[in-house]
Amino acid sequence: MSFLAKGIKSLSVRYKATRTSDSRDDDDSDKDEDTIEEEPAVDLMLDSPGMDKPVKTLELERLASMKGQTQGILDMLAEIKGAEEFDQVMISIDMKRLFMAFQKKEAKKLMHDVLFLEYFRIHRVDLLSVVVRAKVIAAACASMGILASPFVTDMILTVSGDQLFKLKHALDQGNCALCDMLAQYVEESQRHDLLQFFGFEAERYVAENQITRASRDIHVLSDIDDTFVHSGIGLGGPKYPNGTVIPGVRQLLKELKAHVVFVTARPDFISSHTYGVVRRRYQLTDAVVLSGKLRDSLLVPFKPATANAMISKRKFRNYEMYKATFPECAFMWFGDSGQGDVEVGIQMMADPAGSCIGAYIQDVASPDGISMLTTHPERQKAREKGVEIVDNYVDAAMRMYDKRILSADGLHRTAQSAIQDLLSIRPNFTNRGVLSARLAEMRRHVREVNKVLAARGDTAFKPLSLADLVEQPLN
Repeated sequence: MSFLAKGIKSLSVRYKATRTSDSRDDDDSDKDEDTIEEEPAVDLMLDSPGMDKPVKTLELERLASMKGQTQGILDMLAEIKGAEEFDQVMISIDMKRLFMAFQKKEAKKLMHDVLFLEYFRIHRVDLLSVVVRAKVIAAACASMGILASPFVTDMILTVSGDQLFKLKHALDQGNCALCDMLAQYVEESQRHDLLQFFGFEAERYVAENQITRASRDIHVLSDIDDTFVHSGIGLGGPKYPNGTVIPGVRQLLKELKAHVVFVTARPDFISSHTYGVVRRRYQLTDAVVLSGKLRDSLLVPFKPATANAMISKRKFRNYEMYKATFPECAFMWFGDSGQGDVEVGIQMMADPAGSCIGAYIQDVASPDGISMLTTHPERQKAREKGVEIVDNYVDAAMRMYDKRILSADGLHRTAQSAIQDLLSIRPNFTNRGVLSARLAEMRRHVREVNKVLAARGDTAFKPLSLADLVEQPLN
């Protein structure tokens, strides 16, 4: 693991889950993925547990835990001269505790000692690595709230080019998406300045690095239920056993080298639980979550058409918010056919900026779990608008290969992984007809993969075996 990656892993901050109403008016519609056992709320402080801390780090934390030691802290920080030592101390320290040592109350309002902010903003700005700068920004947000706005804005505006690109990605890997952090902790006028700055720097970054549309980093915005996992509480039938991560999706995301952004209808007040599930159960340590509003999902049983429209609107708004923070990147949409995701994909693909390079919708099963919900004419109509409605992730990988988004190696590995994933959950199927349908779909699409790869004349690709994808008695 690189030094940057190690540092970013320590970049965990517990942001408040609520969003400001002016920037997150609407919500998206992932059905509540709660077939999973209750996970403890993620309470990640700006600390680095398990890391051997330098002596100065321990002394700074000791001073931070005592009252009236702010000058002592500043004096000790001033003794740190070199960038390497500064990085070691700052990465290993409980940054939130350090920030809170400088809080004070004036006229019953919580204020922050400007000397500490000035220390980073002026005196040490030249020593701030990407990791430390991100950690300092996160700590300011966690300890100061909206009062951190000028400081956060300045800390971001003073980097550019490749360093800005890395900083944005570092800030987008904590317990809050970068767009949500800006919405919650940065004043509207300063947020506007930052987004304009991101756009300008993106143009320069792309030009200087000769980044083509095909070579841009990919961010996959993905639904959760019936898209990443079959939790059994979506609108489709029992396509897979409850709690199953859908075969092939992990490998496909790996082949795309994608940063994953889950778009969910889970309300924001339980976002820490959602992050816990994503990080601990699904082992996606760098993924972020854009939460929704409870009121949209509550409407589903009573006014499904109205609820779906609200959900689609909120999901597309989330996409626009997120895209504004990473204008130099390409985006893809993974959804399902059960609840408004097709419409979201159509809107994303119609984006005149051309930022969205693909929308792939997992078709949900009919109530019997056997046949697919979407008819062939409906699939064709969606395809004409740039949205691919597919049976499974081998089907999706084939479409990406056709569009040169996915390499031949990536297609082969994704299909191989999907076969293994399906076979690993085979004992969990309780309905013979459902299992038979999934095996038949997998056989059909794997045959297509074998045919396409064989046509290349490349002997490196051995045909994927269909031998295990046959019906056997259920356990």
